[in-house]
Amino acid sequence: MTTFQEKYNEFIGNKNNEFMIVENPQNQNTQCISKINTLLILDSSFNPPHKGHLQMLLKAIKKYKTNKNKLAVLLQLSINNVDKGMKPALPSKRLEMMSLFIKDLHHLDNDIYSYISLTKYGKFTDKITPINIFFGNSNFEINQYIFLLGFDTLERLFMPKYYLPNTVEDSLAEFFKKCKIDCLTRGKDYELQTKWKADNVPLLFQNKIDLEVNEDLETSNISSSNIRDFKNYNKCTKLVEKYICESKVDLF
Repeated sequence: MTTFQEKYNEFIGNKNNEFMIVENPQNQNTQCISKINTLLILDSSFNPPHKGHLQMLLKAIKKYKTNKNKLAVLLQLSINNVDKGMKPALPSKRLEMMSLFIKDLHHLDNDIYSYISLTKYGKFTDKITPINIFFGNSNFEINQYIFLLGFDTLERLFMPKYYLPNTVEDSLAEFFKKCKIDCLTRGKDYELQTKWKADNVPLLFQNKIDLEVNEDLETSNISSSNIRDFKNYNKCTKLVEKYICESKVDLF
């Protein structure tokens, strides 16, 4: 069986690689897959994956999954994140943790098709193109791509410095033709975050972003970076459950 390290080496070994599926549903029912019309995309550092990621996915699945609306989930790791490095966990270990994360998701909902991918792109405006090429082929009927973001990532998405000399509105116009964003609030500052969206998101894109209150205070302040800052391992594992332990990743 090919290891995640071997898959990662294969990806970075070819400079022409932009996107690669490294894990896909087993025993696929092609007839069922052809009926998938919504793709939930969780693009993160997964350094490590944690309960906040799981909460984000479960809320989105509950929101969008209906008898008529079939879902698939894509967990994606960028090897060139615009503002995050690749330490401490190596990419192969992150992929391993992502695979464990998917197994837990399937224990909670086994009627979800899931994929894990690598991308070379750091910007969301670039990430969507290869995703659309892969999932937009004749084997699927996907008509909506929904990126699941935490509020910190939403803020970064609209930072002008990432798009200079172009404007944010011009740079994101094509992205929002294909995509929507589902974002969970952070902490208790719901009103401030709602105001931030009203003040910073161009009017053209306001209806493309659903900002939802995360009422689960245990997960609303979790991020991979603050987990890595914990020195108390027991406190850390309470937040990330088993993802660090089973993949033998030393984050400290």
